[in-house]
Amino acid sequence: MKAVADLPDWDPVNTGAVSSGLEELDRVLGGGFRPGELTIWSGVNSSGKSTLLGQMLLEAIDQGQGVCAYSGELPDRVFRYWLELQVAGPENLEAEDNTDGTGTIYRLRPELIPAIRDWYRDKLFLYDAAEMENRAGMLAAFAAASREYGCRVFLLDNLTMTVSRMNARDQYRAQRELILEMVAFARETPAHVHVVVHPRKITGAAQMTKNDIGGSGDITNLADNVLVLARPTAREIRNQAFQGDARLTVLKNRFGGRQDVDIYLGFDTNSRRFHPVGGRPEDRRYGWESKSR
Repeated sequence: MKAVADLPDWDPVNTGAVSSGLEELDRVLGGGFRPGELTIWSGVNSSGKSTLLGQMLLEAIDQGQGVCAYSGELPDRVFRYWLELQVAGPENLEAEDNTDGTGTIYRLRPELIPAIRDWYRDKLFLYDAAEMENRAGMLAAFAAASREYGCRVFLLDNLTMTVSRMNARDQYRAQRELILEMVAFARETPAHVHVVVHPRKITGAAQMTKNDIGGSGDITNLADNVLVLARPTAREIRNQAFQGDARLTVLKNRFGGRQDVDIYLGFDTNSRRFHPVGGRPEDRRYGWESKSR
């Protein structure tokens, strides 16, 4: 039992929240992603969830936060390749035509690679998918990343793939239990945990709701924030009902009580950077650039 009057004071402004790098999103979330909370991300396939989350990790690193990620979908080499395109930005990439005629690929300018990797070397860690056996093992690895490397931002991409690797008999129950444990981990560390949850099959062009997010129905109830990323449908493009290249919808924000707020974003294909509509991808500068001069 605790006497409420004797609880330590808490400042709702200086919470240690990590900025998303998107001013409008930070305003809706009440300052960014706060420690001790969990955010669910969803969206149909190829909507850009993993790409935008990679950018969120880079923002955390630029604010001095240690990051630990589990990517059940991307090979390690692709995970790094995408992140490095994003952190370099469009002005620091070189175009190269594929010899098989399948298009153009982009690479970092070679002379910039040492500065970029030195910038994130002690801040970015991957949990090895080959080590996945059960929830206890993953939680122990995340706890070690917090304790030994000072990680305060965690990514689980994605929930379905993670639980499938654990060979659980009841997948929905296992998903709910993993989210409960991630919520407890976030509170105790304190850290912010991002979890990707794929949607259920959606018919038509209707905008997603919390009920469309897959897994146990308790998952969105347990989360502090629920965000959905979408690309424009053909109808929205024809009707000019979509601003920019992507729409990020805040379906739930427990801290400020905001819900069903749409934020429109532009997207640069070469550098894989999302940016505010009306802005430019090269407007964002990360800390590595000061080391390369």
